Amino acid sequence: MVDAATGHRVIRLSREDGTESLYFNQNAYTADGKKLIVTTAGGGIATITLATREVKPLVAGRVSVLVAGRQTGDVYYIKRLPGGQDLAAGGRNTNGATVYATNVDTGATREVVKLPPGRNVSSLNCG
Repeated sequence: MVDAATGHRVIRLSREDGTESLYFNQNAYTADGKKLIVTTAGGGIATITLATREVKPLVAGRVSVLVAGRQTGDVYYIKRLPGGQDLAAGGRNTNGATVYATNVDTGATREVVKLPPGRNVSSLNCG
């Protein structure tokens, strides 16, 4: 497909509607630059191997991606505990949340930190 306004060729990387790239200030590429981190329609995380366009689910369930580690090969994300959402407090989950890291190659997941109720993380400085 060619974009009529710019004349640039557009290549769709995902097969699933609702797949989205990360925001411009979030590192979305793996340490080796071979995979792209995306969110899925169900709120999970997947990787796309850029050379083959293979889409591989990585994390299931509703999570919020923070960043892909530039050296570690891990994707860092927040999983909020269910319930307790206080709309008056900006939608903050008053039951707490946990920051996790999942390795894009092995799928191994580790807990990074538990956030107390009413606390949030919007960025992460990681390796």
